[in-house]
Amino acid sequence: MTAGFQIINDSGIVQVDQDYKNVGLSASGTLSGVYNHTPSGTRTPVYTYTLDVSAYSFPIVAIDATFPVAGHPGMQSTGIYKFISNQAGSFNYYIFSLTSPQYYSTENVGVQVFNGDGTLAFDSRI
Repeated sequence: MTAGFQIINDSGIVQVDQDYKNVGLSASGTLSGVYNHTPSGTRTPVYTYTLDVSAYSFPIVAIDATFPVAGHPGMQSTGIYKFISNQAGSFNYYIFSLTSPQYYSTENVGVQVFNGDGTLAFDSRI
């Protein structure tokens, strides 16, 4: 390790150095369902919810729904997340990524680690 620091605890070593990547909340919003179809032989409709995350580096998506929602197996590596439900409605989503975190702590204290080209690798305020 040429730069950085180590935090050692009972479960092992957590290392932050110039190669570490800090994931932070980059975007949030609300998705609304679009009627897709009703499978033959059932009365249960299928609603599709689509979220484009192609603009984000290493996106991780969290959802907050008050009704059952599932990840759709049709989501490929195209940067489009698809969710399905048997209920119409809307739910909140949160995108965490390496791309321009949206929220920082307002406190004026913390630790920052930069890599060799000056890019922020870790920020404790995220």
